[in-house]
Amino acid sequence: MKVAGFALNKLSRCAVMLMAGASLVAFVPMLGAQAPAPAAESARIVELHIDDIIHPVAVEYLNSAFDEAARINANLIVVGMNTPGGLDSSMRAMIQRIIQSPIPVVVYVSPSGSRAASAGFFILLSADVAAMAPGTDTGAASPLLISILSGTPATVDESVKKKVVNEAAAYLRSIVGKRGRNVETAEKAVTEAKAFTDKEALESKLIDLVVPTTEELLTQLNGRTITRFDGKTLTLELKNPVRTRVEMTGRQRFLSRILRPDVFFILLILGVLGLYTEFTHPGLIVPGVIGGISLVLALFAMHILPVNATGILLILLALALFILEAKFTSHGVLGLGGALAMVLGAMMLIR
Repeated sequence: MKVAGFALNKLSRCAVMLMAGASLVAFVPMLGAQAPAPAAESARIVELHIDDIIHPVAVEYLNSAFDEAARINANLIVVGMNTPGGLDSSMRAMIQRIIQSPIPVVVYVSPSGSRAASAGFFILLSADVAAMAPGTDTGAASPLLISILSGTPATVDESVKKKVVNEAAAYLRSIVGKRGRNVETAEKAVTEAKAFTDKEALESKLIDLVVPTTEELLTQLNGRTITRFDGKTLTLELKNPVRTRVEMTGRQRFLSRILRPDVFFILLILGVLGLYTEFTHPGLIVPGVIGGISLVLALFAMHILPVNATGILLILLALALFILEAKFTSHGVLGLGGALAMVLGAMMLIR
């Protein structure tokens, strides 16, 4: 009886162990089925949009966006563009930042109806990837010498004009050749002022893509292998893109507004008339204050004064107005003018 009881007890324990083992085997696959799959790493995209002429404030805006891209270790920078052109010096500063960027850069002429003319053409072709939306155009990149006072093309000697055109064409060839694009066709935009639709630019191998939206652009670029300016190849990994849009600051928008041709003309007229009125009718004070501030801003808009020098000059003007307010009775006009000049100067100096 004891032997039979012992055997039965042993069999019971074995059965329990077998059932537990079977349950564990069944439970392990169930755990694997319920465990969530690891999420794919998201690509970080930094976007900015230049919707104005190419000038020093636009360069500052582009630099701030590139700095943000470096800060967050972005995978790609997308520069949206709609510009009629701009200053040669500002254009070259942008191109230098683009070709030296460790992060791949796409220049995308968008939305439909936009253009990348003149300086914008150079910037478009300097990018790692050049793209355009349907219904856009680019080209017409012949350099113009503009009169500072009139804002119209200046009359220059033919030999001087030839030098400027030849240098601009050589600069474009040096960029386009490194990017593997059509050098001969690109050069015609400078020497013959030739312009191209999005379709013509694609067929001429000036650009890489024609896409209607930024979303479609990122989709087509995912997995694409590009050649950087230094000749190295890179495959873009843009799965699950997280897009960060960098906008102009209030300061940049204000300064950009001053640089518009219509605002510049108004500032120049106010400056000249204000100072003329003050000199011909001493003691009115108001025309002199308005004229002085307007003229300094006009010098900035004419690109005679850089932004830092303009800020310092406005602060010096503010100090002069404060001193005059202490010496003469102006019913607060000189003080208000000084305060305005001080705020404007500080806005230009402090980012």
